[in-house]
Amino acid sequence: MKKQILAAVMVMGTMAAPTVVDLAPADAAFTAKPKGRIVTPRNADVIASCKFQVNRVAQGSVYFTLTANARPADLDGYRANAYTQVSCYLLPARDTDPHDAYFWVNPSVSGATLAPQSSSGAVGYADSYTLCGQGMVKLKNGDSSFTPYVCQ
Repeated sequence: MKKQILAAVMVMGTMAAPTVVDLAPADAAFTAKPKGRIVTPRNADVIASCKFQVNRVAQGSVYFTLTANARPADLDGYRANAYTQVSCYLLPARDTDPHDAYFWVNPSVSGATLAPQSSSGAVGYADSYTLCGQGMVKLKNGDSSFTPYVCQ
């Protein structure tokens, strides 16, 4: 949204006609910071998290950090979960197909807890993006457990 002020200027001792002055910077279309997002896919075995954080907007690009982490859903998971993985996808607004992702992170660990893993990047400016994520654990009994694929 442009901001404007009404300015009156004195010219050679007489009041000039009021003028509208535009206060918007040259690349005003790219100054609105897109909203960050967090999704938390979960099931009985794991609670995963994906976080999209906008760091800055400059010259038609959005610079961001995408972070993934996971932990067991209950105390028993610390004993039962052998392998943990989280997939996080940054997508165009209203798109949920991971094949269309601008950027993704897919960290994993042999163990029950995935400490926060972050990657930074830049994408072309848009006023909104979609963040999707899914968690997965491999249990010590050999079963695999997937959370729902969650988007916001």
